[in-house]
Amino acid sequence: MSEPKVSQLKAQLLRGAFPPGAELVSERILRRVLRVETEEGVLYAKQHLFPFLRVRLRYALRPSPSAREAQNLARAAARGVLVPRVLAERSVRGPLGPKRAVLLTAALPEGQALDPPARRRLLGATLDLAAKGIYHPDLHGDNLRLLEDGQVAFLDFQSCRFFRGPLPARLLPSMLAPLLTEMLQTLPQKQVEAWLREKKIDPVPALAAVEGRKQQEQATRLRHALRNSTKVQRSRPHALRHPTLLRLQRRGSSLPQAYDSAGLVEVPGLGPCLLSQALLEGGARVLKLQAQRSLRPFWLRAVLLGPQQGSRILAWDRNIPWFSRRECLYILHQEGVQEFPMGGDDVASLLSRLSPPWPCS
Repeated sequence: MSEPKVSQLKAQLLRGAFPPGAELVSERILRRVLRVETEEGVLYAKQHLFPFLRVRLRYALRPSPSAREAQNLARAAARGVLVPRVLAERSVRGPLGPKRAVLLTAALPEGQALDPPARRRLLGATLDLAAKGIYHPDLHGDNLRLLEDGQVAFLDFQSCRFFRGPLPARLLPSMLAPLLTEMLQTLPQKQVEAWLREKKIDPVPALAAVEGRKQQEQATRLRHALRNSTKVQRSRPHALRHPTLLRLQRRGSSLPQAYDSAGLVEVPGLGPCLLSQALLEGGARVLKLQAQRSLRPFWLRAVLLGPQQGSRILAWDRNIPWFSRRECLYILHQEGVQEFPMGGDDVASLLSRLSPPWPCS
């Protein structure tokens, strides 16, 4: 790839395009990260596309996310922190805020495997970062890299804060929480506590911050589960004439559309419910349970259990119109090929097994 072509490729990335040959690293609603190999080396493009007006308004009077991260990377490098080198940054603004913001950075060298000694080295580097007065709120494994020469590099400085002196002690537990959460998945807690005491860090508030982060992650999983499970989307067809009018539409779904064997069953704790079934290839069935009671807690508890094999709750939905309070659960039933019995006690037993009660209940 010649130098003019490299410049042309960078220009395409700065325009928010997805050029041929680019590799999608991650994609969210608000941004995506692309990886591109060139003759000058590997580069990464973090593209903020601002699909919603409320997001643009958030940055109407302050720098765009890419401009802020470029500034933070320069400030961190000035304090002796190993960070990616900024190649280019471009923010396109309109009267209501930025329309597009892109940051191009050079790729860092490949890192080492994160064995226990390496994780201990990452912990020490994080404390060195705090000693330099830098608060990084998202120091998980993807944002730290232990290089072959033993140096530790840091990534994703968009939300970092800088202090004139060392980091205040009250902020250190929340900064360590993402790293400690990953360490506790592979290392004994006593070993992690011993490392913290060696660094003269009180493990009690640090571990409390870890528990708080786990609760936040659970809440995030629940929000994503509700957003992905419901088949109802709300839109305003006439926002100017009728700002409060909502039109409810069905969103495309991979669930069966046709059900049969509908019957009214009395489920303990839920009252009368309408149960119907759809036969899948291989003999499995999808049960559609409709009730006038809230069925969302069953879906939330199933989400907290994590991915499951075999029979499981697939989705939750609120029927149109939403004020009718008629909700549905879609349950994948794989235990045998015979027709599922239509008894209310059988349905209650299945729900209690697939969606056990909260630990506090």
